[in-house]
Amino acid sequence: MKAAQSLADLGKIPAARCHQLKENWKGHLAVDISGNHRIIFKPDYDPPPEKDNGGLDWSQVTAITIVAIGEDYH
Repeated sequence: MKAAQSLADLGKIPAARCHQLKENWKGHLAVDISGNHRIIFKPDYDPPPEKDNGGLDWSQVTAITIVAIGEDYH
């Protein structure tokens, strides 16, 4: 994660399975670390950078805040 230039770089690593979360975790993202365990984080921006369609612009996210490690949110 530290070596990534932006969140878009992290999204290119299939094993990390970087994905946006929904419902109670809306606005957060997660990467797999093992089985059902994840690192949960959020963009460190207020407001987060958005694309024209309103979605998160991963290429502009260069700072994050880790919220939980090892969390099984399912």
